[in-house]
Amino acid sequence: MPQHTTGEILVTLRREIFRDDWDMLAEDLVVYQLPLWFYQHLERSTDHAFTPKYDRIFTELFDLDPGMLSQLLVAPDPVAVLDALKDRVFTEAHWRLRRMRLPWPDQDNVAQRLARTSPARYPYGGLLRCVRLTMPGTTVSDMSLILHLPELVYWQVELGQLPANGDVLDLLFRAYGTNDLRPLLAATDLPERVKAHADQLPELSFNFT
Repeated sequence: MPQHTTGEILVTLRREIFRDDWDMLAEDLVVYQLPLWFYQHLERSTDHAFTPKYDRIFTELFDLDPGMLSQLLVAPDPVAVLDALKDRVFTEAHWRLRRMRLPWPDQDNVAQRLARTSPARYPYGGLLRCVRLTMPGTTVSDMSLILHLPELVYWQVELGQLPANGDVLDLLFRAYGTNDLRPLLAATDLPERVKAHADQLPELSFNFT
């Protein structure tokens, strides 16, 4: 006999898997054509069994094994079951796939805060960010894989907190079609300057994948 409602299990899963990150949850729900308000309605459900449709959807959404939702409904401690599951599920490779969907902070906002205590010490970060943003859907994790850098190291390079290595400079030279980036670095409005540069060289390609 189920000890928990489907709503209680959804609340537990959201807190344990998404860490109460509603924005990230909403983005993933789009894949299943579920609006956030409707999911929140399901969290208040007093049913004691998931329909086949929602069993499939939430099994995929929360990266569960088939049948895991039914186990959670009857488990004395669903959190303990999920903790045991994380030991298997959250391997480095699996967690990398989920990290690729994490929304990294906006670089401009972070840079403004850092400017008061840790202003950019190295050039090229802004140019690197323009390359990333020119490729729609390209994440910090995508760029770190292209450049063989840990995500945090890449992010610090983009913020100008770490120097650009040879691979980063080679990518920038190819991206902008020049080995002399000084005119771009001197621009007061970098995005506009980069756009003008790209308009002058329409053959440029930012696709490095």
